[in-house]
Amino acid sequence: MVIDDTQQTVRRINYTVLTFCLLLVAGGMTAVVFVLARAAASAEGEARPWLFRLAWAAATCLGIDALLLLWILLRWMRLRMIPSAPLPETPYIDAWSEAGKRIQVDEDDDEYAAENPADPWRE
Repeated sequence: MVIDDTQQTVRRINYTVLTFCLLLVAGGMTAVVFVLARAAASAEGEARPWLFRLAWAAATCLGIDALLLLWILLRWMRLRMIPSAPLPETPYIDAWSEAGKRIQVDEDDDEYAAENPADPWRE
């Protein structure tokens, strides 16, 4: 019997894409922080505090990105380190025999069969 794990595969792909995008954002924000910090260090006058503020804003975005990446890492570790309890096996049940036990037959059903012997829906 083939088990369809499409939902699990889609979830894995989503987390992989999310992680990749967050890593790209982290790399970009790191570059922005360093560029702004260097520019602020060499700037003079009124531009210097604004460049430092921009560098701090980029660093804050980088910190939020790092927290999201940490959350993804901890979630992945939790799923890998803590084994899930095995599911109990379900017993085999013949659906047709269960349906035959549950069906309610009307008393006039025998009369219908006698009147319509060529009914294609009857066995």
